[in-house]
Amino acid sequence: MGEHDFEGPDAMSAEDEKIIKALTEAEVVTIDKWVLSSVDVKWKKVAKIVAQAIEMSDEIGLLLEVPDLFFAMRVHHHCKAGILEIRGDTNRMRFCEARRVA
Repeated sequence: MGEHDFEGPDAMSAEDEKIIKALTEAEVVTIDKWVLSSVDVKWKKVAKIVAQAIEMSDEIGLLLEVPDLFFAMRVHHHCKAGILEIRGDTNRMRFCEARRVA
C-alpha cells in the first residue's frame, strides 16, 4: 500500500493533500512523536492510535488542521520502517490494528 492509497470512507481529499504538502519536516517529526507514543506492544486499532495522537495535538493547540488520515499514514510509514507491525484492512483505520515490534 502506498502512503496515499486510502480508499472508500478513509479517502484523502484535495484539501487534505494541500495541508499535508505544506507540513515542515519538524512538524512531521512532532506528529511522529505523538503517533509513536500512542502505540505499545499490544495490538491497538489504528483509529485509536490516531485519536490519541490528535488529542496530544489538541492539548497544546498545535497542528490542529492536519487531517486524521495523515496520522494514519504515519502509522503505515513506521510499519514499513520496521518499527511497528500492522494487521487487518490497512485501507481503513477502523479495521486494522498496529503495535510496536516486539
